[in-house]
Amino acid sequence: MLENAIESALERSEVPRDQHLLLGVSGGADSMALLHACCNLRKDPLRARDFSVVHVEHGLRGEASLKDAEFVRDVCEENSVPFHLVQVDAAEEAQQRGGGVQEAARHLRYAAFGRLAQTLGSPIKGDSYAAVLTAHHADDQLETRMLHLMRGGSLRGFSGMALRSDERDYPLVRPLLELTRADLIAALKAHNLSWREDASNDDPHYLRSRIRHELLPLMRDIRPGFEAPLARLAVLAAEAHGAALPALAPLHELLEKGAHIPLRLFTDSATPHLAADSVARHTGLGAKNNELLLKLVRREAHTPLQSPTHRLIVKGNHLEIMKLLAPQAETLNKNAPEANAHLTWNTASDWTIDCAASTAQLDGEQLDWPLQLRTWKAGDRFHPLGMEGSQKVSDLLNRRGCSAEQKAGTLVLESAGKIAWVVGVRISAEFAITTQTRSVTTFTHKTSQDLAAE
Repeated sequence: MLENAIESALERSEVPRDQHLLLGVSGGADSMALLHACCNLRKDPLRARDFSVVHVEHGLRGEASLKDAEFVRDVCEENSVPFHLVQVDAAEEAQQRGGGVQEAARHLRYAAFGRLAQTLGSPIKGDSYAAVLTAHHADDQLETRMLHLMRGGSLRGFSGMALRSDERDYPLVRPLLELTRADLIAALKAHNLSWREDASNDDPHYLRSRIRHELLPLMRDIRPGFEAPLARLAVLAAEAHGAALPALAPLHELLEKGAHIPLRLFTDSATPHLAADSVARHTGLGAKNNELLLKLVRREAHTPLQSPTHRLIVKGNHLEIMKLLAPQAETLNKNAPEANAHLTWNTASDWTIDCAASTAQLDGEQLDWPLQLRTWKAGDRFHPLGMEGSQKVSDLLNRRGCSAEQKAGTLVLESAGKIAWVVGVRISAEFAITTQTRSVTTFTHKTSQDLAAE
């Protein structure tokens, strides 16, 4: 059953048979079911696909976390599956980012997936990246929809996780979305296969855990079978979101250009709340301020709205969206790394790879000092490592699903007018380490929040 589901999902996701698959495997029941099913597919010459496994150890659960990594490695060795271990510090990342530990762990995990997927891609075949497979299933989908519902998320959010997502640089496929956790455990038990349990999945400190263990059982008790109508509602939400996009296209185009927005795009719109939601998300106001924004454009309120990155005010028949002033560009001198608050660096002739999002490792001989650290601006272009040709920084940020606030705070590191690093996002191919590299300059970035916390 699992093998057929995976094969069908890969075909529907249009993943070429010769594209390498990178399986994210934690050691839990869900991902172990995915791993064993792919091993079974490999035995069938007509359905076999080349794949490997990545396990991200987040450094959060001490010995138990290390045992998870050992368990996954041992299973991979038994089945002759290439195994990649990435170790990160999610607690430190959370402190630097100012968010929760789970959010930081997720950020580091998907960043690791991207780096490894790029390494395993085959540009010769036209695949710059391997396809990443995760073991999200129907129960995860239900929890995700409930999270979006409770947070007042968008139609797109409530519609849930897609079978295939191309929002990141690499294709992300979730081939088990139509199966339940019970289906996966039953498949493992049927073949006497083991898995690891993560105690943090039952920690009531996390909202998702409380939804899983408290809310959903209560809903099943009150309304048995409620999952099916909720899934149908999610499909309607996805279709409604898709149907609304053409009507919102003029608004989205003006938002991307930074132009003033005619009030008629709200007042004459059949979907004024969706229009307000688009503006609120683009400017960092958040969906919770949709009603205040509608009152402003309807002239029912006159107080300007302001987010950390934008100020919104009605003038005449337009909504003016003003981007708040960004920090001045900083000049970086090679021999004074301690003089800059946001960026530190060092150059060495021997080095180890550092996968942290806040770190960039560049070919030291390609850098033309002094460098410039500044916020990105419209029209910025560079050649991202692992991608073909010159790309707009704005397009790269959009593909990564960056919020308006994240976009506004994104910095670029320049060498002689060329972007060497979109900080925290991607380095330039022109400055990447190669087999000819003799020295590496490692940059570590700290945000204003990081500095304030020190």
